[in-house]
Amino acid sequence: MRFSGKILSATVSRVANKWFVSIHVQMETTPVKVSENQADVVDVDLGVKNLATLYNGETIEGGKPLKKLSLKLARNEVTSLCDDNATTLG
Repeated sequence: MRFSGKILSATVSRVANKWFVSIHVQMETTPVKVSENQADVVDVDLGVKNLATLYNGETIEGGKPLKKLSLKLARNEVTSLCDDNATTLG
């Protein structure tokens, strides 16, 4: 194995006629020393609900492209229907 540690559990699964094994291992870790140039590093978690969540819990809202584009599509469909009715009547 590439890792040394105590195996806690293993799960075998089959999806679409392919077999997978997931192994849960307890490993000993050593504390990581932070260098001076890494002191200003910020962890960012990109997500679906919010665009990003920073390490301190601050969230950054993302745009809502689906809602915006859905409204634009609805407006275009109404305009298209009006244009079709005008050409058949005129």
